[in-house]
Amino acid sequence: LRHPPLTASASAAAAAWQIHLSNDDYTRLTRDGTLCNMGGMAIDAFDFVLRTEVENYVTNRVATAYDQAARVDADSDVSALLAGMKLLLLRTGLPTPPPSLQP
Repeated sequence: LRHPPLTASASAAAAAWQIHLSNDDYTRLTRDGTLCNMGGMAIDAFDFVLRTEVENYVTNRVATAYDQAARVDADSDVSALLAGMKLLLLRTGLPTPPPSLQP
């Protein structure tokens, strides 16, 4: 990402930071729109979505690294560490929505 120049107008700067989502992305990220309100997405909902996405990314990366390490040498220390990380990530689960987003 590049930061818009300081001399850009506010609307040009805002346009430079737009995120384009597919309908499927929107549905998944906003839980079919339930995390949105009339003005868009509240900061606590946005925070929840970002934390969930980071958790999913890290979990997937650890699982992939573990599978690759286990194929090379199942008895290695790296495999053991990644297996432990994978277990911890599975036990902690995904972030829970803040109270303002719970039914």
